[in-house]
Amino acid sequence: MAMTTDAARAAASSGPMAERGGSLCVIQPGSKHLRMGLASETQPICVPHLVAYRFYEKEAGAGKLEDARCGDAEREEATRTVQVEVRGYIATTAKGNARDLHKACERVRDEEDEGFQWTETKGKDDKWKRFLCGEEAVHLPADAPYVVRRPMYAGRLNASCEGDVRKVCGWMVDAWEWVLKAKLGLDKHKRKEMGAVLLLPDVMTRWEAKEMVNIVLKELEFGSIVVHQESLAALFGHGSISGCVVSMGAQCTTACCVEDGVALPETRVAFDFGGDQITQYLHWLLVRAKAWPCSDFRPEATALDCETVDRLKEAHCTYGKQDDEASHEAQFYVHEVGQLAKRYTVNMASAHDLALMAYFYPKVLHGLAKGFAVNPAAPYDKQQDPEVVLEEYVGNETLTQKSANAGILLSIQEANGDDKSEGPTCTREASPWVDTKLAEAGLHMAIVESILRCSRIDLQQKLFANIILVGGGASPPGLADVLEEKVLYGIPRDVSVETVNVLTPKIDCQTSVWFGGALLGTLDFARDTWLTREEWVEGGPLIGTARKYSATTDVLSQAMSFMRW
Repeated sequence: MAMTTDAARAAASSGPMAERGGSLCVIQPGSKHLRMGLASETQPICVPHLVAYRFYEKEAGAGKLEDARCGDAEREEATRTVQVEVRGYIATTAKGNARDLHKACERVRDEEDEGFQWTETKGKDDKWKRFLCGEEAVHLPADAPYVVRRPMYAGRLNASCEGDVRKVCGWMVDAWEWVLKAKLGLDKHKRKEMGAVLLLPDVMTRWEAKEMVNIVLKELEFGSIVVHQESLAALFGHGSISGCVVSMGAQCTTACCVEDGVALPETRVAFDFGGDQITQYLHWLLVRAKAWPCSDFRPEATALDCETVDRLKEAHCTYGKQDDEASHEAQFYVHEVGQLAKRYTVNMASAHDLALMAYFYPKVLHGLAKGFAVNPAAPYDKQQDPEVVLEEYVGNETLTQKSANAGILLSIQEANGDDKSEGPTCTREASPWVDTKLAEAGLHMAIVESILRCSRIDLQQKLFANIILVGGGASPPGLADVLEEKVLYGIPRDVSVETVNVLTPKIDCQTSVWFGGALLGTLDFARDTWLTREEWVEGGPLIGTARKYSATTDVLSQAMSFMRW
């Protein structure tokens, strides 16, 4: 039975649930933003998921980015196709000259840009801070001796052949510890008496999930943990238990079907593009139309520049054809240390209705830089993972039933890499759910393909009638109408589905996953699915017992379960 969001909020904020929620910290680590807060709160703390470290010498290869100039011809052709659909005509150049499209800049104080302030990089003792997190990492002066690191990219750990997984986990520990102490006021003494609800992206692999649990229990020292997939949490956040969950994140877009609280792994598809690439495309459109006034602007490389274009996208970009007579002027600020900020006025008419259509015409994104990717997510060598080796050993029945039933405790030092040797340092392994060919067809066809992978026609009809959108990319107005129309026309004629319905969000799309996780953690009174810190640190997972992390997909699946990854 579906539960309305209002009823869920009322339940979570009254009686014993309110008391339980105060002892639960809900953690949603995203590729671009980190959301964290107590389950008893209605909104989480949201900060950029970045860490800037002080350096003394330039690191080899630091700051290298993919070439964003390739693919312009293909992108130009795809953009013409989008123009024809949205506007009914092709406009290769903007009307008027550049002076009409953007006005001369005005010098204003930094504070006029919503109180913008440069990050103070030195402490009270006049020494450089070792690292900076969140907004402080975004607002760093260009000449500050810091290098910015992103712990996650496209829903996975941002590891590479230059630095192993443990180094990335160290970035994550610093960022999370800073939020817990500076934003939530939770020191390690308090956290030992608390539980953590960890919400992981659907594209994350099993070994990455194990590293994340290790961070929460061993490094941050929470007393217990339960792990849920984002797709399940999103459903509960919207008051549903069945539907096709479409997550439109910053660097990854995924679709996954859930039936009665059980994720269907065969329906999971993922694209390696998201809101950041849409932001770069918006900037490219404005430059193409000679409407962008700044020649040295790099949203694909600089967090502050990306944030600036993001604001324009969120405030002015919409789906569908708009009134040609409407004004599309927008203002943005460019900041320079020691000088007054520059305020520009730009005409968005050449791009405001085209940029977001890239979700349906991904070819326009070809050649855009991946930005902060360091060469994400190296694969984990299962031969080096005693848990996986032992599970295969049990599966081959070479271990006696007596030993299996008794439960074999694995050394947590072995299972979680406490030895002094280097961790895995291989090149990136592509996610098994990223479908390159399907991505070329667009978001609507990915949803159709995901749902049609379900064999039952009654389930297909239910899923087409319950499409749920989450993530920052789901916020712009008009998306539901465009998506419903495109999905309906994308369904094969021999499939008896007549209704496509994108559910109206009952809460903010950007926080619905976090709220759903808070609801799940709060309602789980028995805590049968939780894993304690003592079990993890002292004993490790138990193989062949009820605590074994097995292939369960129950909505209250135990911590560290495979959850059909």
